Parts: sequence; structure tokens; C-alpha cells
Amino acid sequence: MRLAGKVTLVVGGTRGIGRGIVESFAREGAAALFAGRDARAAAAVVHAVAADGGKAHFVPCDATDLEQLHRAIAGVADAHGRLDVLVNNAGRVVGRSLLESTEDDYDRLFDLNVRASFFGTKWGAEIMCANGGGSIINIASAAATRAFRDRSLYSATKAAVLMMSKAAALDLAPYNVRINCISPGTVDTDLLRGVHFEGCSDQDRLVRELGAEQPLGRVGSVQEIGAAAVYLASEDARWITGANLNVDGGAAL
Repeated sequence: MRLAGKVTLVVGGTRGIGRGIVESFAREGAAALFAGRDARAAAAVVHAVAADGGKAHFVPCDATDLEQLHRAIAGVADAHGRLDVLVNNAGRVVGRSLLESTEDDYDRLFDLNVRASFFGTKWGAEIMCANGGGSIINIASAAATRAFRDRSLYSATKAAVLMMSKAAALDLAPYNVRINCISPGTVDTDLLRGVHFEGCSDQDRLVRELGAEQPLGRVGSVQEIGAAAVYLASEDARWITGANLNVDGGAAL
């Protein structure tokens, strides 16, 4: 087990990609903690992990409330004596063009996608620096480096996360704190289906058709993003920092 004994926290871990990472961490032997707002969805994650022979623990937290976010990160470290791996995954999408975007859209996306990731990285790094090192993984997006219609605000937030992570990796390298990004491509999640196919009756077919446009001929799964996160969190990646791992079926090509 590649994460045996490691204390891990996934912010935004109740569903979708975050849930896939929590389940993957638990499967690899980590103390898998995850934060989010939806207690009912969290219970489903805990149950699924237990059914797979692991353990996961839910930490209630609204990542847009910096006091709650700080308390969640510090609380995990206090309870377990350290924090080895932090994943900043909480985020949202607004599917509007530049002309349609509003000030409220801007505030909501930057508060969660950028501000929460920035301060999560800062507070996680403070703990890791004091404890001799660790791994922080920020979830960016294919939209951080590639333009998509109706994603001007979302792309701006994910580009900010990507460059913040690279600069922070330089700041924290002397402390053995590694900071890397994962940029998922088209992954089959409730969020994807809601943004692209809300109200459509045959979503499975539409997802398959969307995947057929990708170089590898299909959309990704949350388990595949989880596998990438396990790698970056593990000692296998101990000489990797400031990297952006495209997990996108070749879409960036």
C-alpha cells in the first residue's frame, strides 16, 4: 500500500473527483479524511470506503468560509499529530460566456476555486514545513491551459491555481513540501452531466458521444484521477514538484 500510515485530507471530497481521490487514498492505506458541506453525500462516501475494507472520516467544512477551512486543516493535524497530504479539490463551474458573466459569478468562482485553494495551500504548508515535509495536490483543469467557449471565468480561476501552485512549489521546496497540480480533462461526474446534459434523458449515450471526441476515445473516470493523486501523494513522486499532470485522455494534444 503506497500511502500506508499517511494522514491525508481532501477538501471537496464528498462527490465526483474528490470522492474518487478519497476512495483511492483509503484503498492505498491512508488515514483518509475529507471535507465538504454535504453530510448526506459524505455518509455515502464513508459507507463506500468501509465496504471496500477501508476507513474514511468526514470533516464538515464550507471551503468558502476561510475560518472553517483553517479549522478543518488545523484540526486534522491536531488530531493525528501531522498532515502528510492535502488535496485542494473544492470548486465550481459557471457555463457562461464573457458577455453573460456577472460580478456575482466572478466572486463565487474566485472565492472557491482560487481563494480556498490559495489559503488551503498556505495553511497545509505551514503544518508540513513544521513536520519535515509533505505533498499538496491542487486540482486545476484542462481549462487552465486551453480555451473553451463559455468558460472564461472558470478558465481564469484554474489558470490562477496552476500558476500559484508552481510559484508556491519554489517557495516550499527548501522545506521538502511538494506542490503539484492535476488537470483533469472530461471526466464522468454529476457535475459534467449537469453542466452539459441537464434535463437530457439519455445522458449515458451523450457522455459516450462526448468521449468519442477524445484522442483515447472515451471520457475519464474519477478512479483514474484518484490513481494520479495517489502517485503524486506517494514516495514514488518524491522528486516531483511544480508539475502539472494532464489526466485528460490526450485532449491537451
